[in-house]
Amino acid sequence: MKTIVELKGAEFLRAINRVRHPVFELLNNSEVIAIHKEQPVLTGNETEEEKEAIFTAHGKNKIDRIADLLLDKYADQTNDVIMQMCVLEDGEDPTGLDVVMAGMEIITSPKMIDFFTHLMKLGR
Repeated sequence: MKTIVELKGAEFLRAINRVRHPVFELLNNSEVIAIHKEQPVLTGNETEEEKEAIFTAHGKNKIDRIADLLLDKYADQTNDVIMQMCVLEDGEDPTGLDVVMAGMEIITSPKMIDFFTHLMKLGR
């Protein structure tokens, strides 16, 4: 199994076009975009160290909430989106671990992160 990260040229363009609609649907349905935009509440009296601790805690909380949504509440839809970003060989039947590893490959690719970040900014 390979992912769309490995595709080139028109094949890559077709793959990202095929996946962009389900990605937006998942992100909007799951409130991931709203959570991503949240900022911590500051009083203005925090020291730099306190601000750093608040931002770190807030970031960890957002990641936990997003993971709970994508990996539990919206697990079926998340799996479908990941599978849209995979290219299977004939007869290939990936395990759950294969799917998760493919998803991790995609979301840890700096170029794919940049691509999806720019796509999210379009505010579809």
